[in-house]
Amino acid sequence: MHDGRDPRITLVHASRVACDLRKFTRRRAGAPRLTARQWELLRLVAAGHSNADIARQLFLSENTVRKHLENIYQRLSVSSRTAAVALAFQSGYPT
Repeated sequence: MHDGRDPRITLVHASRVACDLRKFTRRRAGAPRLTARQWELLRLVAAGHSNADIARQLFLSENTVRKHLENIYQRLSVSSRTAAVALAFQSGYPT
């Protein structure tokens, strides 16, 4: 039986709602609000890369990497790369 609704619209709507729900759940769980670039840097830090390695991989200067990390530390209220990785990933690593 067809109720007159376009199933493609329903599927798109359901997908958007699911995405919004994931974002809301992460925020409610206390997930750090980091930019995509900041998460990218943290993933590389977590993998054990040095600032120089990260700079080469992302085509940035080492000073830019350092500044990104300083901004991450500030957002997370931590003072080291180890603390930043631990806090960020335990409280809401993005999928």
